[in-house]
Amino acid sequence: MAVMRLAWPGSISEQTAGLLLARGRVVDYDPQATIARQGSPAKGLHIILEGQAEVTVIRPSGKEMVINILGPGQGYSFLHVYHPDPHSSSMIAKTRCLVLTVAKRDWLLTTEECPELKDAVIAIISTRLRGALEELTFSNLHSGLARLAHRLLVHVLQSRRPDPLAPRGAGHEVALTQAHLATLVGLSRQRTHALLHKLEQRSALQLKYGRIEVTDLDALRQVIADSEGQ
Repeated sequence: MAVMRLAWPGSISEQTAGLLLARGRVVDYDPQATIARQGSPAKGLHIILEGQAEVTVIRPSGKEMVINILGPGQGYSFLHVYHPDPHSSSMIAKTRCLVLTVAKRDWLLTTEECPELKDAVIAIISTRLRGALEELTFSNLHSGLARLAHRLLVHVLQSRRPDPLAPRGAGHEVALTQAHLATLVGLSRQRTHALLHKLEQRSALQLKYGRIEVTDLDALRQVIADSEGQ
């Protein structure tokens, strides 16, 4: 459960992680398998141990849209373990995934026994709610460059962890490939690659072999602001 302890905000003790692993059930999903389906009741909390999964929604138009990509240690269905509403999105295995599913009753029991888990959940839900508000901003952006800048900005803000030893102005390596970004933005890989080069020219990021490093969050914000002002 080291992946969860690294990915979650706050401090999750080894004992707490061990309780979740003991009380949950680990399932091996093939690529494209549905882990949770939009409109279905929540069975519990899902935590990815290995692999990556896409979070998708079906719009009223019937179009499916990818709104997030989750990796090792990240969880899904935090809100739904606390209220009876069905899933508002689907979770689909993008690669082979090992997923720990903790039933609602066992999850609530563990949060009562382990106060630091409650604090972590509050932090995660707050981040997800901010992400929902950011999604409204994203839907109003018409420029492909601004939409890409927005996805990168939100990803960095949601995934980075404070590092007091990091030098001032240090960049943030993005845990998404160019193919992932293309999916999130809804553009071709070729178009996404060209737009990343434009952001690099504006000193917002650096493209390195096989990875992307965001170097200036304010530059990303400026690209978004320029689009909103048009």
